[in-house]
Amino acid sequence: MFTPLKCLAVGSTTTVASAKQFLERVKHLKLEPNESMVSFDVVSLFTSIPQQLAIGVVGQILSVRYEEIDKPLRSDHMLELLRHCLKTYFIFGGQMS
Repeated sequence: MFTPLKCLAVGSTTTVASAKQFLERVKHLKLEPNESMVSFDVVSLFTSIPQQLAIGVVGQILSVRYEEIDKPLRSDHMLELLRHCLKTYFIFGGQMS
């Protein structure tokens, strides 16, 4: 799925490839009192923004940047995969919730 999604990050000034690159970009960053920094950590798949907002933004970017003609993976497939990946399951005492 990485290859079809690479188009989402092309030209982005807010995407980083490593912790080192992230630290370099934010070391002089000054946030205004009404601003917040959010992250989407694809290792742990925990977000600091509402999941529906993240899914909506990804959907908007896909509609602008992803050309699905002649591709087996359509935008709606990728959004469904994203929804599936963001599901959180918790097991306690043998019970999954």
